[in-house]
Amino acid sequence: MSRPEFAIQMSLLRQEVTDLAHIIDGFFERAMLATSTNDAYEARMAISQEEQLNHRAEAIEERGMEILALQQPVLASDLRTVVGGLVVTQRLHRAGHGALGIARLAIDISGLSGQESPPDDLLELSKAARAMLQDAVASFTQPNSVLAESVIQRDGEVDGGYRQLREALLTALGGSGYHEQPDENYHRRLTYWLWIAHKIERIADHSVVIARRAIQVL
Repeated sequence: MSRPEFAIQMSLLRQEVTDLAHIIDGFFERAMLATSTNDAYEARMAISQEEQLNHRAEAIEERGMEILALQQPVLASDLRTVVGGLVVTQRLHRAGHGALGIARLAIDISGLSGQESPPDDLLELSKAARAMLQDAVASFTQPNSVLAESVIQRDGEVDGGYRQLREALLTALGGSGYHEQPDENYHRRLTYWLWIAHKIERIADHSVVIARRAIQVL
Protein backbone atom coordinates (compact mmCIF):
# COMPACT_ATOMS: atom_id res chain seq x y z
CA MET A 1 0.00 0.00 0.00
CA SER A 2 1.45 3.37 -1.04
CA ARG A 3 1.60 6.35 1.29
CA PRO A 4 -1.22 8.17 -0.57
CA GLU A 5 -3.35 5.04 -0.37
CA PHE A 6 -2.55 4.72 3.33
CA ALA A 7 -3.68 8.31 3.87
CA ILE A 8 -6.95 7.57 2.09
CA GLN A 9 -7.53 4.47 4.19
CA MET A 10 -6.84 6.37 7.40
CA SER A 11 -9.26 9.10 6.34
CA LEU A 12 -11.91 6.45 5.74
CA LEU A 13 -11.16 4.88 9.10
CA ARG A 14 -11.64 8.17 10.92
CA GLN A 15 -14.89 8.83 9.03
CA GLU A 16 -16.21 5.40 9.96
CA VAL A 17 -15.37 6.03 13.60
CA THR A 18 -17.24 9.34 13.35
CA ASP A 19 -20.27 7.61 11.83
CA LEU A 20 -20.23 4.92 14.52
CA ALA A 21 -20.07 7.57 17.23
CA HIS A 22 -23.06 9.35 15.67
CA ILE A 23 -25.11 6.14 15.84
CA ILE A 24 -24.18 5.62 19.48
CA ASP A 25 -24.96 9.22 20.35
CA GLY A 26 -28.41 8.63 18.90
CA PHE A 27 -28.83 5.55 21.07
CA PHE A 28 -27.85 7.51 24.16
CA GLU A 29 -30.22 10.35 23.30
CA ARG A 30 -33.15 8.02 22.66
CA ALA A 31 -32.47 5.98 25.81
CA MET A 32 -32.41 9.03 28.06
CA LEU A 33 -35.47 10.53 26.38
CA ALA A 34 -37.33 7.31 27.14
CA THR A 35 -36.03 7.42 30.71
CA SER A 36 -37.16 11.01 31.25
CA THR A 37 -40.62 10.59 29.71
CA ASN A 38 -41.49 7.01 30.75
CA ASP A 39 -42.24 6.38 27.06
CA ALA A 40 -40.68 3.21 25.68
CA TYR A 41 -40.97 4.17 22.00
CA GLU A 42 -37.60 5.88 21.69
CA ALA A 43 -35.90 3.10 23.62
CA ARG A 44 -37.37 0.44 21.34
CA MET A 45 -36.22 2.40 18.29
CA ALA A 46 -32.66 2.40 19.61
CA ILE A 47 -32.69 -1.32 20.40
CA SER A 48 -33.99 -2.10 16.92
CA GLN A 49 -30.68 -0.79 15.52
CA GLU A 50 -28.39 -2.95 17.65
CA GLU A 51 -27.40 -5.11 14.68
CA GLN A 52 -26.29 -1.98 12.82
CA LEU A 53 -24.06 -1.07 15.76
CA ASN A 54 -22.36 -4.47 15.73
CA HIS A 55 -21.97 -4.47 11.96
CA ARG A 56 -20.39 -1.00 11.86
CA ALA A 57 -17.94 -1.83 14.66
CA GLU A 58 -16.89 -5.08 12.98
CA ALA A 59 -16.37 -3.28 9.66
CA ILE A 60 -14.05 -0.74 11.27
CA GLU A 61 -12.05 -3.47 12.97
CA GLU A 62 -11.71 -5.29 9.65
CA ARG A 63 -10.49 -2.11 7.95
CA GLY A 64 -7.95 -1.53 10.69
CA MET A 65 -6.58 -5.05 10.46
CA GLU A 66 -6.41 -4.78 6.67
CA ILE A 67 -4.40 -1.55 6.93
CA LEU A 68 -1.97 -3.21 9.34
CA ALA A 69 -1.58 -6.19 7.02
CA LEU A 70 -1.05 -4.25 3.79
CA GLN A 71 0.96 -1.24 4.93
CA GLN A 72 4.62 -2.38 4.84
CA PRO A 73 6.55 -1.14 6.63
CA VAL A 74 4.38 0.60 9.21
CA LEU A 75 5.87 3.73 10.72
CA ALA A 76 5.57 4.12 14.49
CA SER A 77 3.11 6.99 14.06
CA ASP A 78 1.08 4.96 11.57
CA LEU A 79 0.92 2.03 13.96
CA ARG A 80 -0.23 4.24 16.83
CA THR A 81 -2.97 5.74 14.68
CA VAL A 82 -4.32 2.43 13.40
CA VAL A 83 -4.19 0.74 16.80
CA GLY A 84 -5.73 3.86 18.28
CA GLY A 85 -8.62 3.56 15.85
CA LEU A 86 -9.16 -0.05 16.89
CA VAL A 87 -9.12 0.85 20.59
CA VAL A 88 -11.50 3.76 20.04
CA THR A 89 -13.85 1.50 18.09
CA GLN A 90 -13.81 -1.09 20.86
CA ARG A 91 -14.63 1.51 23.48
CA LEU A 92 -17.35 3.05 21.33
CA HIS A 93 -18.85 -0.40 20.83
CA ARG A 94 -18.99 -0.87 24.60
CA ALA A 95 -20.46 2.58 25.09
CA GLY A 96 -23.10 1.76 22.50
CA HIS A 97 -24.13 -1.37 24.34
CA GLY A 98 -24.18 0.65 27.54
CA ALA A 99 -26.63 3.07 25.92
CA LEU A 100 -28.75 0.15 24.74
CA GLY A 101 -28.66 -1.20 28.28
CA ILE A 102 -30.13 2.09 29.45
CA ALA A 103 -32.79 1.77 26.75
CA ARG A 104 -33.76 -1.68 28.03
CA LEU A 105 -34.02 -0.36 31.58
CA ALA A 106 -36.15 2.53 30.32
CA ILE A 107 -38.54 0.00 28.79
CA ASP A 108 -38.75 -1.81 32.12
CA ILE A 109 -39.46 1.46 33.92
CA SER A 110 -42.19 2.38 31.45
CA GLY A 111 -43.99 -0.84 32.35
CA LEU A 112 -44.30 0.16 36.00
CA SER A 113 -47.42 1.87 37.29
CA GLY A 114 -47.06 5.55 38.09
CA GLN A 115 -45.43 8.30 36.10
CA GLU A 116 -42.79 9.58 38.50
CA SER A 117 -39.98 11.42 36.74
CA PRO A 118 -36.33 10.49 37.34
CA PRO A 119 -34.16 12.75 39.51
CA ASP A 120 -32.85 15.84 37.76
CA ASP A 121 -29.34 14.81 38.81
CA LEU A 122 -29.66 11.64 36.71
CA LEU A 123 -30.57 13.62 33.62
CA GLU A 124 -27.76 16.11 34.23
CA LEU A 125 -25.30 13.25 34.65
CA SER A 126 -26.34 11.83 31.30
CA LYS A 127 -25.88 15.21 29.59
CA ALA A 128 -22.35 15.51 30.99
CA ALA A 129 -21.40 11.97 29.97
CA ARG A 130 -22.87 12.42 26.50
CA ALA A 131 -20.88 15.62 25.97
CA MET A 132 -17.73 13.82 27.13
CA LEU A 133 -18.26 11.03 24.60
CA GLN A 134 -18.90 13.49 21.77
CA ASP A 135 -15.79 15.49 22.58
CA ALA A 136 -13.62 12.41 23.09
CA VAL A 137 -14.44 11.11 19.62
CA ALA A 138 -13.87 14.54 18.09
CA SER A 139 -10.49 14.76 19.82
CA PHE A 140 -9.45 11.56 18.04
CA THR A 141 -10.94 12.17 14.61
CA GLN A 142 -9.87 15.81 14.22
CA PRO A 143 -7.39 15.37 16.18
CA ASN A 144 -7.33 17.83 19.11
CA SER A 145 -5.23 17.34 22.25
CA VAL A 146 -6.81 20.30 24.07
CA LEU A 147 -10.26 18.80 23.63
CA ALA A 148 -8.97 15.40 24.77
CA GLU A 149 -7.49 16.91 27.91
CA SER A 150 -10.77 18.63 28.71
CA VAL A 151 -12.58 15.30 28.55
CA ILE A 152 -10.13 13.76 31.00
CA GLN A 153 -10.48 16.71 33.38
CA ARG A 154 -14.29 16.55 33.32
CA ASP A 155 -14.28 12.92 34.38
CA GLY A 156 -13.81 13.92 38.01
CA GLU A 157 -17.00 15.98 37.92
CA VAL A 158 -18.98 13.09 36.44
CA ASP A 159 -17.56 10.64 38.98
CA GLY A 160 -18.46 13.03 41.80
CA GLY A 161 -21.96 13.54 40.45
CA TYR A 162 -22.42 9.80 40.11
CA ARG A 163 -21.30 9.10 43.67
CA GLN A 164 -23.61 11.77 45.03
CA LEU A 165 -26.57 10.45 43.04
CA ARG A 166 -25.78 6.85 43.99
CA GLU A 167 -25.75 7.71 47.69
CA ALA A 168 -29.03 9.59 47.38
CA LEU A 169 -30.70 6.66 45.63
CA LEU A 170 -29.30 4.14 48.11
CA THR A 171 -30.51 6.28 50.98
CA ALA A 172 -33.95 6.41 49.40
CA LEU A 173 -33.93 2.65 48.99
CA GLY A 174 -33.12 2.40 52.68
CA GLY A 175 -36.30 4.21 53.60
CA SER A 176 -35.63 7.94 53.31
CA GLY A 177 -37.23 8.42 49.92
CA TYR A 178 -37.91 11.41 47.74
CA HIS A 179 -41.60 11.21 48.64
CA GLU A 180 -43.40 10.52 51.88
CA GLN A 181 -46.00 8.28 50.25
CA PRO A 182 -44.31 6.35 47.40
CA ASP A 183 -46.34 4.12 45.12
CA GLU A 184 -45.96 0.34 45.06
CA ASN A 185 -43.23 0.42 42.38
CA TYR A 186 -41.23 3.22 43.98
CA HIS A 187 -38.32 1.07 45.12
CA ARG A 188 -38.13 -0.80 41.84
CA ARG A 189 -37.96 2.53 40.03
CA LEU A 190 -35.15 3.68 42.32
CA THR A 191 -33.23 0.50 41.55
CA TYR A 192 -33.58 0.99 37.82
CA TRP A 193 -32.37 4.59 38.12
CA LEU A 194 -29.38 3.36 40.10
CA TRP A 195 -28.49 0.91 37.33
CA ILE A 196 -28.91 3.62 34.70
CA ALA A 197 -26.63 5.95 36.63
CA HIS A 198 -23.97 3.25 36.73
CA LYS A 199 -24.18 2.71 32.98
CA ILE A 200 -23.90 6.45 32.39
CA GLU A 201 -20.78 6.59 34.54
CA ARG A 202 -19.27 3.71 32.56
CA ILE A 203 -19.92 5.57 29.29
CA ALA A 204 -17.98 8.49 30.73
CA ASP A 205 -15.14 6.10 31.58
CA HIS A 206 -15.05 4.86 27.99
CA SER A 207 -14.85 8.48 26.88
CA VAL A 208 -11.75 9.02 29.01
CA VAL A 209 -10.03 6.01 27.44
CA ILE A 210 -10.82 7.38 23.98
CA ALA A 211 -9.46 10.80 24.91
CA ARG A 212 -6.25 9.31 26.29
CA ARG A 213 -5.79 7.29 23.13
CA ALA A 214 -6.28 10.45 21.08
CA ILE A 215 -3.42 12.09 22.97
CA GLN A 216 -1.15 9.09 22.41
CA VAL A 217 -1.80 9.20 18.67
CA LEU A 218 -0.80 12.87 18.36
